[in-house]
Amino acid sequence: MKKNIHGYSAYHSDLVARISWRVRGRIFRLFLDTFSPNERTKVLDVGVMADAMSEEIESNYFERLYPHPEMVTGVTPEDPSRLQKQFPLSRFTRADGRALPFGDQSFDIVFSGAVIEHVGSRENQRQFVREACRVGRNVFITTPNRFFPVEAHSYLPLISYFPPRVFRGILSTVGLHELAKEEKLNLLTEHELLQLFDSAAQPRIVRIRLCLLTQNLVGIVKTW
Repeated sequence: MKKNIHGYSAYHSDLVARISWRVRGRIFRLFLDTFSPNERTKVLDVGVMADAMSEEIESNYFERLYPHPEMVTGVTPEDPSRLQKQFPLSRFTRADGRALPFGDQSFDIVFSGAVIEHVGSRENQRQFVREACRVGRNVFITTPNRFFPVEAHSYLPLISYFPPRVFRGILSTVGLHELAKEEKLNLLTEHELLQLFDSAAQPRIVRIRLCLLTQNLVGIVKTW
């Protein structure tokens, strides 16, 4: 049976993809229900995937599902040419989410799906949120819950409950050296995500559950 890099069968990989797509669909519906965007709403998606994995159905789900693609601008740290071919009605630019090349309040909504855990230290994460709040009137940032029993990137059970040093040691031991680096993966709890926002923004956290457990967290700033 075909194996992937984590040793899972093709069947298990497909199962994970289907669950992931279902959860992403719930997050997307939450986005629509929260803001009720229309054909005039300007949306910025920070952290769009532009590599080969962007072809997978659960990748860049916002661009795949959003009904007004001509109003979407995407930011990626990579060459955006692949994205422009995939989603020709949207616009894409290469930039760092911690230093966005847009003026204050340029967008009605800033969306970012499961990116903030990959930008490095807590200070980097705080700057990422600060930039999102600077360029957007409303903000919607998602991230996996650190205290979900199965870690979302390695699929290993319970390891994210350990202190970060131990967590990273386990990842290194099983050969996931890149994920073991803080600059590649820095998971967040509900409290830690909330603390990244300026209190003046009046953020709230929404929990996305799977089997009654909080799998994903969404930080929302809503001004309308």
